[in-house]
Amino acid sequence: MPLCRKRRRPILRAAEPAVLVQTDPIAEYADLHSILMAPHGGANGLVGLGALIQVCATLPTSFIAFEYTSGDRDWWYDSVEGLPQTIVRDGLIDIIERPGMGVDLVPEKAKRYLAEDDRDFFG
Repeated sequence: MPLCRKRRRPILRAAEPAVLVQTDPIAEYADLHSILMAPHGGANGLVGLGALIQVCATLPTSFIAFEYTSGDRDWWYDSVEGLPQTIVRDGLIDIIERPGMGVDLVPEKAKRYLAEDDRDFFG
């Protein structure tokens, strides 16, 4: 992290796949050096989105944003429980106030959207 100490990085990010594990220590370190933090987590899917929302809610004030990708709304809402009807509102995401990551994957429903080669993914 010499670039942080020399203030040569205006914004840091934790990259996948370690985004959920490394985000907090990277954000704390960035905050100590007055550097902004923007975790990368766009390909984590719906369960990953729920987890990233929870992790980012615990970060210091150096947190500014995280990457958010959208998909087919019908597919999303049919495959999980707990996802709010409006995910992003005025550029912000409300913290999902449910246990764990805030969303639950429903395997029976998600199976319908799996590719043929993945049909046995849930057993």
